[in-house]
Amino acid sequence: MPYYKTTIVQGKCIEVVKHHGKRIVHEGPRQKRHKPTPEEMAAVNERNAIRKLTQILNANFTEGDHWLTLTYPKYYKPNPEDAKRDVKRLLKKLRKEYRRHGTVFKYVWVKEYVKSNIHHHLVLTNPEHMDFLKSIRKYWSFGTHDKTLYSVEYSKLAEYIVKETSKTFKEKEAGSKQRYSCSRNMIRPVPVTELISRADGWREIPRAIKGYFIPKATIFNGIDCYGYKIQKYMLVSLQGNAPPPYIMSMEELKRWQEEKKIYERTCKNGQ
Repeated sequence: MPYYKTTIVQGKCIEVVKHHGKRIVHEGPRQKRHKPTPEEMAAVNERNAIRKLTQILNANFTEGDHWLTLTYPKYYKPNPEDAKRDVKRLLKKLRKEYRRHGTVFKYVWVKEYVKSNIHHHLVLTNPEHMDFLKSIRKYWSFGTHDKTLYSVEYSKLAEYIVKETSKTFKEKEAGSKQRYSCSRNMIRPVPVTELISRADGWREIPRAIKGYFIPKATIFNGIDCYGYKIQKYMLVSLQGNAPPPYIMSMEELKRWQEEKKIYERTCKNGQ
């Protein structure tokens, strides 16, 4: 049976979705469709939000970029609007600082205050020829906590951001119905769909293309809303650090390291 294959290139990752869609004449039985409950729709919306943010993060950030948390002291509790202005001032100054050092400035900004004291999370590109933390502390006089991104696949970070803001962005005081804000220069991955006429390309355990690795945790085989099979998985480039442990076991890590060595040796020999 023919099927559609949708690929979404996002930095050093490629998301693949194999599906049948409406246009294909199906053969054989299919599972019965049912009307989703409000809880099921909420879960679907959350998964879609995580998937969209994962694509943005994968396409625009890489190893060495920053996951920054900005906090306020306990004695100072700004309201959401004042906190929003605080970060906007910071971003404006950082943009000028990055430009002065000839570095592209990209960010994803998350504000959270429902579950705890108000604080901000920022994913920021790593500036070249510039002391990142020194610049942050120059323009932010409160608490800072910085983590360096160490891989090229950020589904877990996207999941954290979406779940962290699941209540905040719905509040009237939030000032925005967005879960997060992004800089305007972000790359937005575009899906490319092709019709595959042969059925032998659809395997329960897909094969990686040259230069890529498929962590088993990213493989999903299920049923779509029309009652037909659907498959999703992520190809992660062998160029760069290994995928994070939350999507790869120790056994897979060893296999990834072996395949990376083989791939690098092949590239070196010009094959």
